[in-house]
Amino acid sequence: MPTDGCQDVRDAGDQRGRGSARKARADVPGRNRVQNLTPSTDPRTVVRELAITSECATLLAAGQRFGFSGIEDPEPAFARLQVRDTSLDPLQVLVLERLISVATGVRGLFRDPEELREYPELSAVSRRVPDLRRLLESISGRILPGGEVDDSASPGLRTIRREIGDARNRIFRSLEGILKAQPLAVQDDIVTFRNGRFVIPIRSDSRGMVPGVVHGLSSSGKRPSSNRSP
Repeated sequence: MPTDGCQDVRDAGDQRGRGSARKARADVPGRNRVQNLTPSTDPRTVVRELAITSECATLLAAGQRFGFSGIEDPEPAFARLQVRDTSLDPLQVLVLERLISVATGVRGLFRDPEELREYPELSAVSRRVPDLRRLLESISGRILPGGEVDDSASPGLRTIRREIGDARNRIFRSLEGILKAQPLAVQDDIVTFRNGRFVIPIRSDSRGMVPGVVHGLSSSGKRPSSNRSP
């Protein structure tokens, strides 16, 4: 009976502690870690964890922060990386970039001899973080916040996008030239985008006046028309 009572008290305390910790941890990895916490019966482990907690309290009281905000759950990205010959989508790269950035910051803490003496346990934790600075440098800034790959991701990508932009400008100017050269054949004086191509609306009775490929027919408005690209 006494043993069962002690177990009930420990379970209740465990639930209250994890509930408080979950409220304090806003990021997904932190909440998952707290959810999986279990009480330890090893005296050395308890002493070490209490020492870490005390050092964290001292650090926070001194006005310092670890900068863990903004970390999203990296597990989906980790799981995808386990599949051979696969790659991450841009948003997953952003998640790992933020995680690696935070880890690199933690690794750089407690380098001062005085800090090493004041925070020995936290220093030991930070030293276990691998040096990922070169990896961080290789992906930092390559993905924009919205998930688009930045032009600076590689010289080849920058060149390709510049060539695509130049080609679009040439096509747009060509269509504008047709609008000006064949005003009677044009349904509306506008260049639009349809099915991945720039097109202009041509009157159906004037299709022979304008060279190009027909991408669709329309019977809206006063006259039937077709959408045509060079």
